[in-house]
Amino acid sequence: QVTDLSNGCRDTAEVIVMASAIPIDLVQYSVTGPTCFDDKDARIVIDSVIGGEGPYVFSLNGGAFAPWTQYNYLPPGVYTLTAQDSNGCEWETSFTIEAPMEVLVDLGPDTTIQLGQTVTLEAQLSIPP
Repeated sequence: QVTDLSNGCRDTAEVIVMASAIPIDLVQYSVTGPTCFDDKDARIVIDSVIGGEGPYVFSLNGGAFAPWTQYNYLPPGVYTLTAQDSNGCEWETSFTIEAPMEVLVDLGPDTTIQLGQTVTLEAQLSIPP
């Protein structure tokens, strides 16, 4: 109840306070990195959402929300995944998709050989054997 002290008028209002929505506790997802150095074929798959209230929509790197649970053909880099439930509650995480090591092979300096001559080549690799 509210009273205006200047004129004595009173008014009453009723307010109903409802419990807030259940938050999204966790989004379980898996990341498959690129096949080779410089490939853009990484993949993110959203496996499940714990908490919140469905249906859920997802956003990758601030893009539009959509019901997609898989993102394909991604290059290495830093990503932010956001999940939103039907009440507008959001859950967010960031992670990095690493590029695999570049494979380089060095066979040493160029060597001229004669027909029928044998030579031993020793490969130097940029990755562990």
